[in-house]
Amino acid sequence: MLTNVGFLALSALEGLGIILFTLKLYMLPLKPWHFKQVTVLVICMTIFSYLMRVVFDLSVIDLPLQYIFYVLFSRYVFGIRLHLASFMWGASLSAYAMLQMMIYYCYDILGLLQVDVFKQSTGAQITLLQSSSIALIYMISFFLKLTGRGFSFIADPPHDFFAPTDFSESPNMQYVIVTLISIVTIVSAVFLLANVNPLGLLIVSLFTFTISYLFSKRKDAKDAMDAIEAYRQRNKKS
Repeated sequence: MLTNVGFLALSALEGLGIILFTLKLYMLPLKPWHFKQVTVLVICMTIFSYLMRVVFDLSVIDLPLQYIFYVLFSRYVFGIRLHLASFMWGASLSAYAMLQMMIYYCYDILGLLQVDVFKQSTGAQITLLQSSSIALIYMISFFLKLTGRGFSFIADPPHDFFAPTDFSESPNMQYVIVTLISIVTIVSAVFLLANVNPLGLLIVSLFTFTISYLFSKRKDAKDAMDAIEAYRQRNKKS
């Protein structure tokens, strides 16, 4: 009973931490009227994760379905356009997987964890790995909020869903490409963890997050230059 309660508590904290990290990473506000919806999402995701990992032993499909739920929630509750929601959740989940693998290797060097921890859903080892990952993701989210860091190219929602999007042009095509890479990483994580290959997951998640980071940084810089150029053009006309 206590094991199940611990699993549910950690899953809830992890879900909330990932949501906060994603919003802070892309400098999106969590508005007061969204608190209830986010709470419902965290509870539903916690129950879903418990059923998949503990009750039905289907942990292989937990992460891909969580990604889908997060994207749909962002689209229909936050009002973020689908390709942007897919992009940012792919980036944040890749970052979380990367951080978790780094923490695993730190504990592995200290002799505190064995590689079979990835086959576990409950127990002391998986609790140590998960609680450390959760603590780190909250610390990073707090750091992003405190320092005002993050990427600002995704406009505050709700977005205009009536405006057409041409996916054949940059940067929309780049969004799609990076999102597809993220999806491949998330799907790959299922097989890598099933085959107990943390190094493989570290490599692919690091690769994916690096691409997402570089794209986000370049998009922020381009938006800043476009804003400066627009300001200059207005001054020339006045």
